[in-house]
Amino acid sequence: MLPVIGEEIPEFSFYDTNQKRGDSREFIVTKTPCALFPGVFTDVCTKELCQLDSFIDKFNRANVKVIGVSCDSPFALKMCIPK
Repeated sequence: MLPVIGEEIPEFSFYDTNQKRGDSREFIVTKTPCALFPGVFTDVCTKELCQLDSFIDKFNRANVKVIGVSCDSPFALKMCIPK
């Protein structure tokens, strides 16, 4: 079941694109929408992430930290980051 807007997120750990382990507790004091996408290099992923990227300045000014959630490996995810 997905969390409801405003509800606290459950505790979980993850690896970022640099293979650094992270923890959901680092998002507790921020507004953090999760962008769920099926896989890198798919049309859905590209469109969704490009749309989110167009708002990145607004997110930054509002202290909103957007995180992407995918079943892809950190290696695949790192390949889709613009250079």
